[in-house]
Amino acid sequence: MVSILAAFLVGAVLMLLFDKNPLVAYSALFRGAFGSPFAVSNTVSNSVPLIFTGLTVALGFRAGLFNIGAEGQVLLGALVAAWLGPMVGLPGWPHVALIIAASGLAGALWAGPPAIFKVKTGAHEVITTLMMSFIAIQLVGLILRVFLRDPFSSSGASKDIAASAEIASLGELFSFLPAIIGSSHAGILLALIAALLIWLLLEKTSWGFDIRSFGANPVAAVTHGIREGRTIAMALLVGGALAGIAGAIQIMAVQHKLYARSAVGLGFAGIAVALLANNHPMWVIPSAILFGALQSGATQMQLAADVPIELAEAMQGTIVFVVATQGVVRLAGRGFWARAA
Repeated sequence: MVSILAAFLVGAVLMLLFDKNPLVAYSALFRGAFGSPFAVSNTVSNSVPLIFTGLTVALGFRAGLFNIGAEGQVLLGALVAAWLGPMVGLPGWPHVALIIAASGLAGALWAGPPAIFKVKTGAHEVITTLMMSFIAIQLVGLILRVFLRDPFSSSGASKDIAASAEIASLGELFSFLPAIIGSSHAGILLALIAALLIWLLLEKTSWGFDIRSFGANPVAAVTHGIREGRTIAMALLVGGALAGIAGAIQIMAVQHKLYARSAVGLGFAGIAVALLANNHPMWVIPSAILFGALQSGATQMQLAADVPIELAEAMQGTIVFVVATQGVVRLAGRGFWARAA
């Protein structure tokens, strides 16, 4: 809450410096994020992939790993969805399930090399996951241009996915829901289920205990019999699967085709989501919704208050900065009291 408040205060100061009214701007931001069924739908669409990528990063952090490879894993998931999506002749739910499973597998496989390098050679996961993301960006662009590009598309996009591969809205699944909720796509249900499952895995299973123990103290964990290689591999592979599913949902529920810039930035945004949530799977949900709301409300803020849309990005950066600063303050405080003792 302190981080969020600090971000809004910094935003207000910046607006005042440029002679803009913060109250008008933030009122427009809220309307753009939650003021209508269309606004809520946009916020949910922005939030769903961030929940998945936030879980990816949070799971790595809980294992003591800084996995910043979600960007590439999301793109691989989106690529698989664009490849399998145009298939015809499949019923709706089996088609959707096939794409989600295949995209999750693609994301896990893309996380495989960093996991192997980490276990076998000790290569730092920051370097390997980042490099895999850069490779994924170029690889997906190449495959899109050579194999998947729709010859009738002026934007260089892939073919539209079949209707059986599209994720329905909540209103289509549950007709009793009010329009402001029913207009959102059902991918939010998958995101909530994923967050709950990761929380259960971390808090209620022996595998989750291994991850938490290894992340807290690797030496003590290994000394007490926790297998280092399995723990690292599972954290990275499961995180990769989550990111791959995020890419699939982005294609099936939002874009319905793959563009050259599809899903770019979702993996890196997951880092901010996980940091704000303090790596807790359930807190990833409101954290992602906050960032999704900032994205969807920024346009309305620009139209109503003439505030640059980049201010929303500056506020996101402020949130991350304040969260990171809290850790520095804690470390500094520990050092002070240690010297005093």
